[in-house]
Formats: sequence, structure tokens, C-alpha cells
Amino acid sequence: MVSSTQDPIDDANSKDDEQFIEDFLPSREQWSSWKHPLTGLRYDLTLLRAKAMPENDFDACFKLVEHSSAEDYKKSEQGWKPRAKRKEMKLLDLKYILVKREGQIEGFVSLMPTYEDDYPVVYCYEIHLSTDLQGQVDSSLTSHGYELMTSRTGLGSLLMQYLEIIGSKISTVSKIMLTCFKRNQKAMRFYQKLGYSRDEFSPAPKILRNGTIVEPDYEILDHESYPYTVWKLVPTQEGRFPVAKGRGGPFNVSWEVHGEGDIKLVWVMGLGAIKTLKFGHEMGDKYSCLVLDNRGMGESDKPLLRYSTSEMAKDLLEILEHLGWTSKRQLHVIGVSMGGMIAQELGLLIPDRICSLNLISTAAAIENTTTFIENLRNRINMFIPKSLDRSLEDVSKSLFAQAWLDKPDDAELPNSNTPKVILPPSGAYPAFKTNYERWAAQELTKRLDSEAYQRKGFMLQAIAAGWHHKSAAQLKELGDKVGRERIVVLHGTEDRMITVYHGKKLIEMLNPGVGIIREGFGHVFMMEDTKWYNELMEQQIKKTEDMSKE
Repeated sequence: MVSSTQDPIDDANSKDDEQFIEDFLPSREQWSSWKHPLTGLRYDLTLLRAKAMPENDFDACFKLVEHSSAEDYKKSEQGWKPRAKRKEMKLLDLKYILVKREGQIEGFVSLMPTYEDDYPVVYCYEIHLSTDLQGQVDSSLTSHGYELMTSRTGLGSLLMQYLEIIGSKISTVSKIMLTCFKRNQKAMRFYQKLGYSRDEFSPAPKILRNGTIVEPDYEILDHESYPYTVWKLVPTQEGRFPVAKGRGGPFNVSWEVHGEGDIKLVWVMGLGAIKTLKFGHEMGDKYSCLVLDNRGMGESDKPLLRYSTSEMAKDLLEILEHLGWTSKRQLHVIGVSMGGMIAQELGLLIPDRICSLNLISTAAAIENTTTFIENLRNRINMFIPKSLDRSLEDVSKSLFAQAWLDKPDDAELPNSNTPKVILPPSGAYPAFKTNYERWAAQELTKRLDSEAYQRKGFMLQAIAAGWHHKSAAQLKELGDKVGRERIVVLHGTEDRMITVYHGKKLIEMLNPGVGIIREGFGHVFMMEDTKWYNELMEQQIKKTEDMSKE
């Protein structure tokens, strides 16, 4: 098992060929043979590292490159340099999927798990097919080493699919990248058809002193390596509603309702795909679940002003009014982390409309529970830029117990029986090796959406959480007005994001009907023990619904 602290790129490159195949490709019987759709001939597929490739196979691969790409290189700024190309083709971590017929090389794709501009990626260096494997087409494409052609046989698409599968199974890998000569329009169309588009790091045109614009010879393209990591759950209603008029706005907050049931659940923060699957889809006839992106994150606007949990609670209240969720004892509010702070504020604003108040991994106020030096270091580290892999590793340790991170992936996935879900073309959402790998892939998908996840919004939300403060008197008022039997406080002993001290203190000050300190659990209960967490929420919802009927 791969430790969550081990760099996934280094780990992938350290594997021998057999282990790489076992871990990152389909079962051998699924991929090691291919039948030509026009001739019916069988071809063998194998994977080898560059350093393990026999010299005659390497020479055959080089001749394919030379035959199909030398002219493109000669017309480019860098020129055709056979010795440099051969050296590049023998890079230490480069791997080849070879296509053979009766022992002779007929095509290949070369790839490398690596970092590009600090992003973990699988880079496609070369993909070349002999004329016979291109069907009726006899041109070729290019990649980092530059090459392949649109193929009516489908083999080119299949080989690129294998790269995407490899990328999907290496946690933290965000995308497949390649380089294509711009003059090769057939190649560009081929990649675009597969879903590749211009990468943000593709070179821009140069403007010379005399004003002449010089276009680069090539373009860098990319494709998500796991477009189906985040589940596509279709909402019943959705919109962007203008809030905060007269409070620094207006600006739009994005919201969705999942499910059509009479029981109203309000989820504040947390992981959207997980929090709505059970209640908003599998039990959507019973529950209606409101989820939203708080100001500064996701599809909501990101105004540059001081955020506070009280103001975000007012944003939420305006959306509830917009939806008409205004009845007495109608709302079951589940607040996680900063969302729990917003939920406290909402409870003070509309206590008589709260049927149950569930405060998960949260605090009345963030207090320093470490030494002065450690606290100072932690605060500074929040705002120091880090590589993505290091950042994911650090955050995972704050959110989850290490034992859970290392366990095999145990996520409950949507399936064909789940209402209002869009499944991937394969018909099933992919499994990962470990819980860490699934979380890292989902988190990376979120972070790489530069519109939805912006550092500015993150920092403004972090400041809001840091300034949140509810006094003993305010918590007493909250308990008195909402009703203590309607309140749950839940915290884990391994939570390093908001330490267990805060959960214990909140229970002591609020005296809720249910106060649980769970041994060995971290910050995100709905992921660490989904079944137990869902059952607890169902019990609390039923209990408080029954209380409201008395």
C-alpha cells in the first residue's frame, strides 16, 4: 500500500514494468491484444521502460519518429537533431506502450508521470503509428516529441485512452499533457476530438521590437485525467441569487436543491457530492437538500471585502427566503467546520425555524491550543505557496486520521439505480486504491478550477472563520431558543484542522441533546464513516420531526 506521505509521481516511476501494469492499466487480457478492424490481423501490446527496451525495438521506434516528424522538426525553430531526439527518447522514467505484429514494431506511445509547472501530470511524449495502422490516412501527429495521425482504425484513440486510465489511477495527477506542431492541423483536430484543448502554459506569440508577431511552432494541449472523479448529481433546482443588498453587495451566491421531499435539509459547506448523494438522491423523495457555495468560493461571486460568519449566515437566510423555506421548525441545518460557525449564526437569527441544528467539527471560537511558536508557524504556513502535492499532503493530515487515509477506498458510489445521476461512459464511477487517493483526486479537481477556487476567496473565508466568536451567553441563548434536544455537536479526536479541544468546549458551553467526541476520527465524518454519520443524521432528523408534531 502506498503511504499518503509518499509522492505519487515518484512512486509510479519507481515501479518496475510488471508492477506499473498491474497498478495503472486494465487487466492484461483487456489491453495486451488489439484486432485491426479492417484486416482482422492481431497485434500485441506491451509496456516497457525506455532503459529496458531492446535496441532493435528502440531503433524501430526512432525510425517511426524520423519518418513521420523529421520534416516538421526541420521547419520548426528548434530543427531536426537526431542525436538529441534519440537521447530524449531514452529518458530514465519514460515508458513505452509498444504495438507489435509478429515481433516487429508497428506503433507506440511514450509517456511519463512527471511535473509540469509544479502540476502533477502524465505527459505524452510521442505517439506514432505505421501507415497500415492509420487506416486510410498516412500522416502523423506530434507530442512532446511530437506525433500521431487521425486513424480510422481507432488505435490512436485507444492508446490515448490508456494514458488517461494511467493518469486516473495516479493520485494527484490532474491532466494528460502533450505538445503538437500547430501546422499539423489533422493532428490538432484528432486531439480536439478526444477532448484536448490549449493548456494555460502553452507559449504565447512573441512581439519583436519592430512590432512583428512571431507565432510559436507548437501548442501545448491538455485533457483532464479523471473527469469523472467528482460525481455528476443533477439538482432539482438551481440558481444564482443576488444577496447582501445594503451589506456590501449585491453579489450572487450559487445554490442547488437536490431532492423533492417535504423534509428540508440545509447543508452549509462540506463536500457537495457526498453530502447530497444519500439524502438528496437515494432518498430524494423524502428530503430536499439545499447546498450552496458561500461567498468567495465555487460558482458564487468573490467580492473583495471583509467576510464574516454572521454576514454569510445572512446570505444563507436570503436564499432560504427566496426558496420559501420559511415555516416554523422546518429546517434541519447541518454545518461542517466553518459551516458550523455559520449555522450557529443562523440559529441565532431564526431559532424558531430550526428543527434540528447539527454542528460538525466546528467551534464557538478558534483558540490557540498549541505553543506560541507552533501557532505562529501554522498561521504563516497557511499563506505560503506550496507545490500541489505538498499542499494536498499537509491538508489531508489536518482533515483525516492517518489510519483512514491509508485504508482501501471505501466510498459509496452512485450507480445506475441512483436517481438523477449522470454516469461516465463506462457506466460506473472509478474506484481508487486508497481513501487518500480518492480525496486527493477530488480536491485537486476542485483546486484546478481556477474560476471556482481562488486563493483570494480562500483567504477571506479563513479570516472569517478566525474572527468567529460566540460567547457563553450567546451559546446559552442559542440553546434556549432552538432547544437543546434539537442540537447535535460532533467532533473527532484526530481533528487537526479544528482540534478536539474546541468540540469539547462547545459541548460544555452549549449542553446539546447529543454531544459526541469520537475516538480516532478526524475533521470529515461524512467521509470517514459515511454509514454511521448518515444514520446519526437520520435519527436526529426523525427525533426532531416527531418533537415538532407533538
